[in-house]
Amino acid sequence: MNEIDLQLVEQRIRNRLIEYVECVQEYQGVSEPRLGMNELLDQWEDFITRPVDESNFPAPVFTGDELSALNHLDAAWELLCSATPDHIPYDSDSDVFKLREWVNFVNYAGEALEVFHRRGKLSEDVPLQAMA
Repeated sequence: MNEIDLQLVEQRIRNRLIEYVECVQEYQGVSEPRLGMNELLDQWEDFITRPVDESNFPAPVFTGDELSALNHLDAAWELLCSATPDHIPYDSDSDVFKLREWVNFVNYAGEALEVFHRRGKLSEDVPLQAMA
């Protein structure tokens, strides 16, 4: 069995974070989202070990600006989760959309997306240094 390069794993995680942030940005405008609100919020912790620790998001895969954007988004996520019940009923998305915390979360997701799109998705097959 081939051993996978740790940096490739980090690059793939970064790409999944971009997809997550895109999903947050699109969520309210989609008539039938692929995730429910509970899953959308829970999925953040699939990629982020909280609190956000710089050592989990090393350069060159993550830039300082990207790490800062993740920290801001994580803080907004925490506030949103604190403002919602542990289990959000499936038909209650519209109630969440009215929350100031939701608006802030989406805004920080937009800012994070802008930062990540500066470099776009990274290769999932070739380590960043090897691409230079």
